[in-house]
Amino acid sequence: MINLNNPHLLFIEPSSAISKEPVIDDLTRKMATALKNGKVCENWMGVHTCACGANSTASNYNVENGLKTNSLAVHYLMWHRNEVPESELKKVGKFRCEGSDPEDDFNPNKYREDKQASSKLILKHTEQRAIARKRISSIAKIITRKN
Repeated sequence: MINLNNPHLLFIEPSSAISKEPVIDDLTRKMATALKNGKVCENWMGVHTCACGANSTASNYNVENGLKTNSLAVHYLMWHRNEVPESELKKVGKFRCEGSDPEDDFNPNKYREDKQASSKLILKHTEQRAIARKRISSIAKIITRKN
């Protein structure tokens, strides 16, 4: 979901591959600190997958200045900076927090290695939902026969 309106921050969907080198500057560091200090504000049933294969968590986070962001915010600033709108860079620039270096969690290579494991979990969840639907259908048929 792309949403550049307040209180949203970095709700973007990059479409290109990652840059050759990460951009680790004041904005990236501020966003890393803000996200580390952020509080979960919404939980979802699934994750968002970036065009490069990085997966988000199933949560959104309240960060500085009343803004809400997702767990890929630092990833977008580091690896997809050329696709981050100027309006989003300005929002991060207004943060008052001290910046800190991003952790390895934002490295897209980690996501590629974990992608297969994530795909297996998603497949398992999908299979479990299909089994539950069959059981519900069977129960509905039994109830219908009794009536």
